[in-house]
Amino acid sequence: MTPAQDVDANRLFAPWQIPIGGWKSFQDEINNLASAYPDESFVWRGQSNASWGLQSSLSRALNELNGTPPDEGTLVRAEKSLLWRARVDWRMDGIKALPLLAQMQHVGVPTRLLDVTFNPLIAAWFAVARNKGSDDKAARLLVFLDNKPLQLTSLWDTN
Repeated sequence: MTPAQDVDANRLFAPWQIPIGGWKSFQDEINNLASAYPDESFVWRGQSNASWGLQSSLSRALNELNGTPPDEGTLVRAEKSLLWRARVDWRMDGIKALPLLAQMQHVGVPTRLLDVTFNPLIAAWFAVARNKGSDDKAARLLVFLDNKPLQLTSLWDTN
């Protein structure tokens, strides 16, 4: 089995991909999208590596550590361990799991949460901000309608 980090998501995204060459083309595409869907609102995600699928930082970290994509059991064990460490070592025991995971992710701890925003500029910043591990790679900005269910296909499952 190929490690998830080695599976290039570009093939998956290719039919919908619009290359952005600079600030002007970024603004034009945002305006085109808003004009095409005037009654919709969007959720944005910026990724510093265009070859990543929609994988959490925890999934990528475990894949790199173990050399194989994590299964659900591995993700749950890792998440429980992170929560235990935060509650015991960091004395954050009065916080429920989801808000605690959000706080942990905010300070760089890998979690299964995916950061999204309603602001395309914030997502663009995350896509192009300096990152020593991906500065030489193309970035990706993902956009989803926020009021429609996300329909996943088997192409999304890189395990």
